[in-house]
Amino acid sequence: MAIFYTILFTLPGRDPAANPYLCCLMLQHRALILTGILKHTDKYYCICDAASAAALKHVPGLNRLSILVAPAPANLKEGMMMKYILPLAMDLGDESVVYIDLDVIPVKPVLFNLDVDTLYAYPEGVVSDPNYSGGRPLDLPAGCSGGIFAYRSGPRIKAFFKTLLTSLGAEKEEFYTLDQPTFNHALAAHRDLFKYLPCEMVSFNGNSNREDAVFWNMCGDPGDGPFHFRKLLAVFLGLFTRV
Repeated sequence: MAIFYTILFTLPGRDPAANPYLCCLMLQHRALILTGILKHTDKYYCICDAASAAALKHVPGLNRLSILVAPAPANLKEGMMMKYILPLAMDLGDESVVYIDLDVIPVKPVLFNLDVDTLYAYPEGVVSDPNYSGGRPLDLPAGCSGGIFAYRSGPRIKAFFKTLLTSLGAEKEEFYTLDQPTFNHALAAHRDLFKYLPCEMVSFNGNSNREDAVFWNMCGDPGDGPFHFRKLLAVFLGLFTRV
């Protein structure tokens, strides 16, 4: 069995029922099923705040989704921090766990065979890019995406995510990519904990690895729900519908 999960949150003052990321979740859920990535023995979780969880109950077709409720975030950065709480919130056993942002869409099946107590990060760009480094020297071979990672839980994984959450809470500087620079610097400080996912596993906005990719990461403009929904819808219609 494998565990796939994502996050959904509604910021203060906004209507959770009108959140475009609800539609992104519907597309991701359906793509997981259509591609065969989500097998009958697998689990698919969404970590979300209570208001978003209530809105999800009125969304049809999410029959494979399980909801985990977390405290409501005050801002985008706090919302993105929700992706790191799962190993601390529940017993994941010995399962392979895969996190994907809601702007990531699966396009073909894959089997994850992960080492115990090890994190797998996706090498996405050069370390000098502030979207990964935060403008500080980053001691890694490549800058990693915060939108796709995998792991099998264990004492080191739990300690890593606990430390990462503490670092994110203490970080005063605001980054365009929110949690991603802090995530990368945490990886650099724990080089013995993680391995890289294969470069061909992900297509960056459909501009690379189109033939081999398992996931298309339709990233950009963090927190812009309408923008991401339009991008995911275009990919979904192109890949999963026939004229």
